[in-house]
Amino acid sequence: MSSHEHADKGETDNGELQIKPAIVRQAVLNMLATRSRSATICPSEVARLLASQSDNPETSDWRDLMPDVHDAVEALVAEDTVRLSWKGKPMTARSGPYRLGWNTDSSAR
Repeated sequence: MSSHEHADKGETDNGELQIKPAIVRQAVLNMLATRSRSATICPSEVARLLASQSDNPETSDWRDLMPDVHDAVEALVAEDTVRLSWKGKPMTARSGPYRLGWNTDSSAR
């Protein structure tokens, strides 16, 4: 993430750091695009990528970015762009650990 993208980060009313949803969404889609169509990724991979690209110490801990990643994933699931699974079994909603992959049953993407 370049220094001009720091404008895409801000604080919520309770002081938590947040990356704009469009940045997180694009990171999810970009990471999925690097894998085979049937592969899945862990949401923490996206958070780790975003944190590693940040030169802002306040957003360099990937764990702090997980709520933003979860929000982006939920939006992509609602659009039928991605699907959720755990240990190879489909999930209808995010609950506990999960992986995500392209929704190959939809015309999305």
